[in-house]
Amino acid sequence: MLPLLLNAFLVLFGADAILSCADDLMALGGLPRPLEGVRGVAAGVAMAGCLLVSVGLVVTPRVPWRPLVLPALFPWVATVLSPIPTLLTFGLEPGGSILVSLPQLVVAIDAILAVRRRTGGWWLRPEGVPALSWWHSVKAIGWLGLCTPALVATLFVAELQVALDVSSGGYIRLTGRGIELTEHQLYRGGQYVRLVAMQHVGDRQFYEKLLDELAQFDALVLDEGVDDPDQRLGATVPHVAIAEALGLDSQDAFHARNPGVRRRNADVTTREFSEPTVALLRAATGILDGVGDPAVELLAYVDLATPETMEQAKVDIVDRRNAHLVAEIERAAAEGESVVVPWGALHLGAVEAELQARGWERGGWRTRVVVAW
Repeated sequence: MLPLLLNAFLVLFGADAILSCADDLMALGGLPRPLEGVRGVAAGVAMAGCLLVSVGLVVTPRVPWRPLVLPALFPWVATVLSPIPTLLTFGLEPGGSILVSLPQLVVAIDAILAVRRRTGGWWLRPEGVPALSWWHSVKAIGWLGLCTPALVATLFVAELQVALDVSSGGYIRLTGRGIELTEHQLYRGGQYVRLVAMQHVGDRQFYEKLLDELAQFDALVLDEGVDDPDQRLGATVPHVAIAEALGLDSQDAFHARNPGVRRRNADVTTREFSEPTVALLRAATGILDGVGDPAVELLAYVDLATPETMEQAKVDIVDRRNAHLVAEIERAAAEGESVVVPWGALHLGAVEAELQARGWERGGWRTRVVVAW
């Protein structure tokens, strides 16, 4: 029965991966999802198989490690980690689990190839060794204790990298040097736009070097920064305090220095935000400002963060500001100006796409390390 069970598990694991990928791709394409129910059944059976195989890897030497350990551990690791990159990239949209189903397909293919290399065929045969061995179990527990954290860390980094890359349109990257932000250059006629990805906290060297570069550009700098003339928010996010707590510097210093650079604000004011968005921002700021009870502020935020409110907040904080920035870039271009746009990285992917639709063409690009490891 053991060969039958092990091969059935690999078939189910692969079938679950194929069904999941197909279902997610149809969801991303806006197509009907006839595989959703079958996928759920396959996933449930595969998860049960993972538990049995995981026990088998520890209990008996007859369950071979190389083809089976990754399929056995993958669902448990992915179940714990997948919400992080999925929510970062897709929110709650259908098809978000593609960040899990694609790696699962890779693991399934690797397992099949491992069986092929091991046996010369496609049928996994257990080792011709004793059924039980206490020394095998000790080693297996030790290896699982090492492999599981390593697999969790590797999968987390890989998924987070994909999530950041997709959600930022390629403007945020994790590399061996640290967290890197990208600058994309676009051209139309004799003018250029430099879209320079920023984040609120980072290494001092990042901001200092960028300030020096801005002084050398013959361009207008379009700054980010939501004005609050009516004090609707009540307070602002304490970026300086957050940066100091992390041992980093704040982007706020970026706006205060180098007065020789020609610049103007290209952002909206809070007068253009809906009341639900303002309330949500007030609650979020209350969690971080250290004035009230963070637990109370967190409960208030959770109470306000309904799907409808979050969607409206996206429209106000992201879409409305992006549209305003594009209009400011076109206004500057009409005035004969080339511009540099040092804005938050999560805005620039959509802004670049809109500019390309208006005839701007991408030229060069470069990266800067905002936080070194």
